[in-house]
Amino acid sequence: MDQEMHDGFRIALCRPEIRQLLEDVRSECTPLLDPKDPNSRKAAAEPAMCETKKIHPAVMSADPEHKGRFLKFMTLLRHEAMYIRKGAREILQIRRERLEKFAAMPVLKNTVILIVAHPLPKDPDGNLEALRRAKMIAAKIQQHNQNVTDDKIAIWVYAFPVSKEEIDNPTDLPSAGEIYDLASSVWVFRADC
Repeated sequence: MDQEMHDGFRIALCRPEIRQLLEDVRSECTPLLDPKDPNSRKAAAEPAMCETKKIHPAVMSADPEHKGRFLKFMTLLRHEAMYIRKGAREILQIRRERLEKFAAMPVLKNTVILIVAHPLPKDPDGNLEALRRAKMIAAKIQQHNQNVTDDKIAIWVYAFPVSKEEIDNPTDLPSAGEIYDLASSVWVFRADC
């Protein structure tokens, strides 16, 4: 009975294309390691990570329009967006408060917190910087909800197409005090799949 209820929640709370995307990426990805960091070898003890070349084909397949418009179908999920300068150690207060509310939501058995960090274009360390920003956000989420364990978090370093036209909600655009570079974005999605 418990399994049937769990399966019912999965079907009700997770659209098929989102479930497909998460399953496809999960099956393709291996941990993304920072060669400069000896601690990154502890990949099994960290959130699952993936990068663009493994994510993009799954996004193309999962997008109902097959245009790779990642934000158009992912922002239907509960989410937060923030824009973080290279090397920054903190996020804007209003974003932090919103992230804390996001993190405080009860965690279900099938909850996945997907953190998608856009690499900075023309930056030789773009993927590593995106990974650093994503890990910073993951730590903030876990700081506010101890039930969000590493196995509940997936980190994607994904260079998805991002433009003002792709962002429907004005609160998802950079705020005063944030860097106005859409490629510096980190998106956090909650999927109960």
